[in-house]
Amino acid sequence: MFRVLILLYVTVYSGFTLAETAVVDDERMIRSLIARGVICQGLTAHEQQQALQIYLNQKHRRQKLPAGTPEKEVSEKKDTPCIGRAAITQHLTPTSNSG
Repeated sequence: MFRVLILLYVTVYSGFTLAETAVVDDERMIRSLIARGVICQGLTAHEQQQALQIYLNQKHRRQKLPAGTPEKEVSEKKDTPCIGRAAITQHLTPTSNSG
């Protein structure tokens, strides 16, 4: 019985440690993306998390493009505005063909 309790404690504690690490990594990534101008400054913490999710989704989509896709469609545009409230609002608005 004691072994089970120790195992449970270790499992729960390691889960908390992983969750804390993920939060710290997200915060570091958000700070980096703000410094690079990818995510706009002045967003709330919740909006920053949403902007990070939008960024990661866009990055994932770019990586899934088939080989031979023209370079201009793959590369990030330098004149692209930062991800801000407008992009977050647009991302949260459901499209008519979803569902």
